[in-house]
Amino acid sequence: MTSEPSAYDDIFSLIKSKLNDPRIIYTLHGEIEKFLSLPSDVAPIDECLSGGLPEGRVIEIFGPEASGKTTVTLHFIAAAQRRGEVVYFIDAEHSLDPSYAKRIGVDFEKLMFCQPDSGEQALETVRVICEATADIQEKRKEKIRTLIVVDSIPALIPKELFEIYERDGFESSNALGAQARMLSQKIPMV
Repeated sequence: MTSEPSAYDDIFSLIKSKLNDPRIIYTLHGEIEKFLSLPSDVAPIDECLSGGLPEGRVIEIFGPEASGKTTVTLHFIAAAQRRGEVVYFIDAEHSLDPSYAKRIGVDFEKLMFCQPDSGEQALETVRVICEATADIQEKRKEKIRTLIVVDSIPALIPKELFEIYERDGFESSNALGAQARMLSQKIPMV
């Protein structure tokens, strides 16, 4: 006696037939691979994140001003450095306090650091970091675990915006969307 298909099976089959491409929707069979995580070595943070940040992903940490976003990233940086990972800090805000970072455990001798003048410069730096890391991984035939921190997205001011403000003043409606345009053009290159 054959059992009737479940609602899940019916829905899955219908969606698959309507999309007409097996790559678009599928089920995972067998054992699901666990993502490697990058722990902060701060137990409450790692517990909330099921062990840390997932490797190979773009993660955004957001919250109100002075809520600890940079402090959390500094803990991840210090932990990554202790594990021998390569770490980059792009200080778009130009506000990193080195003495505070050192107290958390950041080793500035092993931190690649820049303070870009524009959002484009910051994102170009990220792109070059990714390419250089990939090139060295291929050359050395080994996986190089890296952490890139950009502090912060709101501080990624496009050159276009500086020009608009200089020309039209800070109240210009021409400024609307400049950052969104820059991010939508540059982020896919990363």
